[in-house]
Amino acid sequence: MRKVIQSLLLIAVLGFLAAGCDKNHNPVGSSPTETDLSANTPNAPSILGNRVWHDLNENGLQDDTLVETGFSGVTVELYSGSGVKLTTVVTNSKGIYFFPMLAAGTYSVKFSAPQGYRFSARDNGADTLDSDADPVSGQTAIITLPVSTADLTWDAGLYEGQLEEDTVVNGTVGGRVWFDVDNDGIQNDTVWNDVLTGVQVELFACDETLVTTTSTGDDGGYQFANIIPGQYYVAFTAPEGYEFSPADATDDSLDSDANALTGNTVCFRVDSAEAEAY
Repeated sequence: MRKVIQSLLLIAVLGFLAAGCDKNHNPVGSSPTETDLSANTPNAPSILGNRVWHDLNENGLQDDTLVETGFSGVTVELYSGSGVKLTTVVTNSKGIYFFPMLAAGTYSVKFSAPQGYRFSARDNGADTLDSDADPVSGQTAIITLPVSTADLTWDAGLYEGQLEEDTVVNGTVGGRVWFDVDNDGIQNDTVWNDVLTGVQVELFACDETLVTTTSTGDDGGYQFANIIPGQYYVAFTAPEGYEFSPADATDDSLDSDANALTGNTVCFRVDSAEAEAY
């Protein structure tokens, strides 16, 4: 749904809060999607932002901005792609927020629902109109932000309601490392295919930032708990004298997922309260 539109000076984008806005709270004379700033300001910093609104009909869409007004005073946090919190802002009287002066890279945005409110369903329509916050955690997907770009498409809808206190927010990644006797990449005989203990396993964000490290236990298993929703891959280190089996030979619950040459899995997404097995 993303598109590149007109080129502007960075100062024009940073001034959008003070400028005249259309009914969707976007600067008059501009489009409410991504803006490429590179034509006039090569290698200029980038910006992320947009709007939190009262989603009165709970459909996850800003379908009547005259009635579904902006939500002021909402805390919005910016995280790196590896899950490190970078900075915090609060939405203004129109529900607008932004993070200026950002380097190109991967990020995510996390919204905090005020007491008595919960998040709308996400990705129900065009990026300029829908809600992007995970309904449980309030966090967006990983955002890849190019250089010299204004990405003003990250919104959150809120409606009255309360999450249960025991709701699980973050996800889990885990799996098993085993000795594949017949080298077919399948756990097809747990008697002969013994487990391997003490194997180093690392979790990386898809921007290649190391998140955490562990080792397989006595049962060959490993687990990364309390993982912030986002995109990740797992890297296994083969013990001396061992090589990796072929990857993706059969069903995910039985096969090997590590690339036979690198020992890395493909990138995958972890959502709220989700368990990924690799």
